[in-house]
Amino acid sequence: MNNKISVIVPAYNSEKYIRKCIESIVNQTYKNIEILIVDNNSSDRTGEIVKAYSEKNDNIHYLFCEERGAAAARNYGIDRCTGEYICFVDADDYVEETYCEVLLDTIIKRRADICVCGIKRIKENGDLLQKCFVDDFLSNSMSDFEETILLMYENLLLNSPFNKLYKKSIISVKFNNKFQIGEDLLFNLELMKEDNLKICGTSKILYNYIIFDGLSSEKLQYYSKNRLESTLYLYKEMKDIGLKYGYSKEYSNVIDRIYCDKIIFCYKEWSVLKEPFEEKKRKVAKLVGSKEISEINVKYINSIPKKIIFVLFKINAVFFLTFMLMITGDKDANNK
Repeated sequence: MNNKISVIVPAYNSEKYIRKCIESIVNQTYKNIEILIVDNNSSDRTGEIVKAYSEKNDNIHYLFCEERGAAAARNYGIDRCTGEYICFVDADDYVEETYCEVLLDTIIKRRADICVCGIKRIKENGDLLQKCFVDDFLSNSMSDFEETILLMYENLLLNSPFNKLYKKSIISVKFNNKFQIGEDLLFNLELMKEDNLKICGTSKILYNYIIFDGLSSEKLQYYSKNRLESTLYLYKEMKDIGLKYGYSKEYSNVIDRIYCDKIIFCYKEWSVLKEPFEEKKRKVAKLVGSKEISEINVKYINSIPKKIIFVLFKINAVFFLTFMLMITGDKDANNK
């Protein structure tokens, strides 16, 4: 196989992890790769470390992207890569040595446009949290598109770009840099809408995704605010994709399930923020008053606790929902 793979690595203040990430890519069994590490305006030694590697390895390229955000960094890499295939690796993660070889071999044999592999979710201390994978599959028609995205979503394989190999020629969209959360899911859904697109999957687990113990209160505040805005925007965009391309009702139901999960995550995340009752009440009121909440059909929610929360959203139980956030937050604080 002579096809070149471009491995794009967005990196921001990753000096603690970037070496392990780079080593895992350099030591791939498939050698026809270029590694584009996009420094996303880091303030630590990330750039220095990457430059040192690039001086010793002709296929490692250091790029600097002043615009902040993983979406901007990935787009920067896409615009400058030269491979026939593209994959993405986050700077604090690492890949198995056969990551590129297996993905490329599978995508070529199945004559597909996107290939998906399994993921290990690993704690920062090295403990294994979860293995996410599905049996080998091939989706090559609109009729089984909804089944494919639901299969990937339920096994935590849909959202991220880093467990996928993309044929470069199909990348007709860019990552949306308006938000820092959810842009990867939107990117994948927009690509997968294309007519005659073939998606295949291997059951092999090739990507190691690191789960960190927690965020600083400053980062948590930022991501919490950004997450709700991103989720509301993402839901609208996903619905628009379905309407524009005539996807079936099943697609709409899948999107509703994705949206429900993300909204409930946003709501629960507010419990750990150190905010007064009135501020949390304001957030809850904005959420339950949104048009998107009113459009959700709760019968497609596959969890009784989630259904209860959404019923409370729909009946506008702002005070009770806020009260529950305060109680949950107090319990978490007492358990620390």
